[in-house]
Amino acid sequence: MIFRTWTVGANKIGDLMWNPLSLDRLLRGVESDLFVLSMKYGESDFFRYLDVSPHFFSITVKLIVELQTRREYEGFGSYPSFVGWEYRRIHRRLKDLSNLAGIHVWCQTGGWSRFRDRTFLKKSSLWNELNTWVTIRMFRYDESVKKALKGFHRRYLQKGRKLSREERRKEIAGLRRFLKLSDYLVLNVLYIPGFRISKSVYS
Repeated sequence: MIFRTWTVGANKIGDLMWNPLSLDRLLRGVESDLFVLSMKYGESDFFRYLDVSPHFFSITVKLIVELQTRREYEGFGSYPSFVGWEYRRIHRRLKDLSNLAGIHVWCQTGGWSRFRDRTFLKKSSLWNELNTWVTIRMFRYDESVKKALKGFHRRYLQKGRKLSREERRKEIAGLRRFLKLSDYLVLNVLYIPGFRISKSVYS
């Protein structure tokens, strides 16, 4: 059984994402290996700048961390909104948890938008696919952002083109610089810097 803590955020059972007392009441007496708790990485919805929820470090049942690669607050994949460096920070915080069972990646639906920009399907969004690829490579194989970008370039962007090592290196470096600039734009224009909780680390 997978139980999600996503709620409206208020009232007796609506505060599971952020209220440790409600979460403690929910889990009291639950010891089954068949029970898995699925939580978003922060204590709210999929906004940027959220710290990792402290609940992950006090719960003993099996856990799934929920991540979003089709960014609903940043255009639903209509423009680049790279999650690599932010999710690398989250991965570093959670990867050593002995009860972490896996991840749940929202890459297709979610939010108030219609179902379009189908990731890895016809009429897709390159940016959703890039986010999804990098997120999975980090959490499954412990890859750095740089290595995951290299793999994405080789599989999806090179597309059979014969490139020299130097040409490939330049393309990957250009992609990485472009993503840094677009990430900076999202974090400092779309979001209000004065309300930041955490910051992206480009590593």
